[in-house]
Amino acid sequence: LADQLVSEHISFKAIIFTSPGNQPEILAREKQGVFSAVQLGFDQPLPDGETMRLQFEAGGFCQVNQEQNTVLINYLLDWAALSGKERVLDLFCGMGNFTLPLARKAESATGLDLKRSSIRSARKNGEINHILNCKFSQETALQGIKKIVAVGEKFDLVLLDPPRQGCADVIPYLPETGARTVI
Repeated sequence: LADQLVSEHISFKAIIFTSPGNQPEILAREKQGVFSAVQLGFDQPLPDGETMRLQFEAGGFCQVNQEQNTVLINYLLDWAALSGKERVLDLFCGMGNFTLPLARKAESATGLDLKRSSIRSARKNGEINHILNCKFSQETALQGIKKIVAVGEKFDLVLLDPPRQGCADVIPYLPETGARTVI
């Protein structure tokens, strides 16, 4: 039935099946012999009155309460008090929900995340919002911060927004980043 709906009804771009503990299964409309990647997205208001378009792949993580997400971004930018000269490190960047608004106000931003689909989404979000002073890397926060410390790379601000298990393993490396601010 799902195959029939997607193939016969132009209003259906895709049908996504999810179940706890399993990766989503996506039935997408075929475009010119190739199945297009399914991107879900929304427009995120920013404190300066601008809007940022954020997209993520089906099964990816996103803040589900947009009103609260707006509040979080506003607080983050307020607390960061960036002047445009700072280097920012986001150790659990996901699709760039916080990294990209920070990058708009900083000299540069680096985002790390373990999930490959999140990094693909973060890179795409940087491109579609014309935020070019970001780089994203697919690796764990611990792997990433160890590399950063090993080469002596320095940052002014480090953002920690870890999953439920926390980030106790990266805390000992924070002083070596040179960051004056950790949020």
